[in-house]
Amino acid sequence: MIMAVWLLACSSCGLIDLRPVVVVAFPAGRNQVLAAADSYVALNFPAAVDKVIAEKIFKVMGPGGAISGDYDWIDNECRFTPYIDWQPTVAYRLQAQGVVPLLDGRIAKLNYDSSFYAMRASPGPCLASYTPLDRSTTSVFPADDALVTLLFSEAMDIESVQKAFKLNPAIDITFTWNSDNTFVSCVPKRALQPCAVYEWSLASEATSADGSLLDRAESGVFLTILDVEAPSLNAIVPMHQVDGLWELVAPTATAADFETTDAIGFQFSEAVQPASVASAIKFEPSLQGRFEQLAGDVFVYVPQKDFNPESEYTVVVSAGLLDLPGIQHGTEQRFAMSIVTPWLTIDSISAADPAEILTSPVAGQVLQVTILATGGELSLTINFNQAIGAEAAIDVVSRISLSGFFPASTASGITLKSAAWLTAVPTDILVLVYTGLIQSTPTETCIYKLSIPGGLGGISNGLNSRMEDDFQLYLEIKQ
Repeated sequence: MIMAVWLLACSSCGLIDLRPVVVVAFPAGRNQVLAAADSYVALNFPAAVDKVIAEKIFKVMGPGGAISGDYDWIDNECRFTPYIDWQPTVAYRLQAQGVVPLLDGRIAKLNYDSSFYAMRASPGPCLASYTPLDRSTTSVFPADDALVTLLFSEAMDIESVQKAFKLNPAIDITFTWNSDNTFVSCVPKRALQPCAVYEWSLASEATSADGSLLDRAESGVFLTILDVEAPSLNAIVPMHQVDGLWELVAPTATAADFETTDAIGFQFSEAVQPASVASAIKFEPSLQGRFEQLAGDVFVYVPQKDFNPESEYTVVVSAGLLDLPGIQHGTEQRFAMSIVTPWLTIDSISAADPAEILTSPVAGQVLQVTILATGGELSLTINFNQAIGAEAAIDVVSRISLSGFFPASTASGITLKSAAWLTAVPTDILVLVYTGLIQSTPTETCIYKLSIPGGLGGISNGLNSRMEDDFQLYLEIKQ
């Protein structure tokens, strides 16, 4: 806007300066819209002025009073930038009222007051509709209708809306938005209390995607009806801890398939009484461990020790399971679960001669092998069915032993010359080289016993599996 001030001024020579004093404001005109939240407003003088006086009469007003900001001069233009960004839809006023001396002797007598906006002048976002309707009734189950939905007139800023939303009595909420951020479902993470009054509120600090404040705060009240539905166990799922927090092992994992190191997650149809969970759930065969509650309807059972590989369990939920109001489960549920981790086994054992090999050997078998005449050296290659971890690889080598079996003379002189995994661990192929073995003769066959410990104290892959039973193989030395 241009402000023309036709004031007469006296110059130093005593002549009358009749030039008009024209001061230009930015933005020019009423109700103009600034392009950005950090845009400046300005007064442009036709000549140099007393800057101190100019800044005193140059003000910007907002709904709460004077706006604080910085003054900056570019030649004869005084620019004002607020400390805090302009808010969309808010009406501001640029005011300049008073007398400003120009350094050429003229004066500018200003009486300017004009409104402007930033980014948008139209009204801010509003809540177009919501559910449940005010003072209506719902069930206690979020999966049915015990949730609050909000439909807005335009795309919203997700973080500000979720911060501004409250449900009382307080309960943890999951927010689910549509693709254009105009609709949100505020879903309680557990069942609500029956026969209770719930009040939701949305503060006016919620903003649209462009930062415009909600036109007004909103609120609503709804009532929950008596819970008449019995609780039940919906699913069991494998879980483990990551950084101290329990989570699903894999979203695509078959619910009934577990690894030896997994815990058991329980997802109930609604919030249940923790004490009833511990008393109502049993395992066949018996499984020692403890329950931990993750949410009202989610629990995890942590076994005292790892499961045995390739084992089967049945989870039995008795009729004694209770929801929060005390409604009883009433019927028995049974869930089968399988430990799919295989036992650590040996795929094959072979000697230096390709013909000297046993595939899928079983304990007690005999393998005929050839040793070197010099030094009685024997090379054995053991191929496991699973990769062996780095630490376990060292333990496996130390636990495997070769001893003399027949005759008595074979009991001494055996030495482990070398042990090597064929590739960098984890790997599944181990090569052992022994020396000091005795050659068989036409009149006496020499037999040695290779022993690998299994069971609870036996070898493992260091990851999630171990050998089920002790394993012995008899090596008959060829002539």
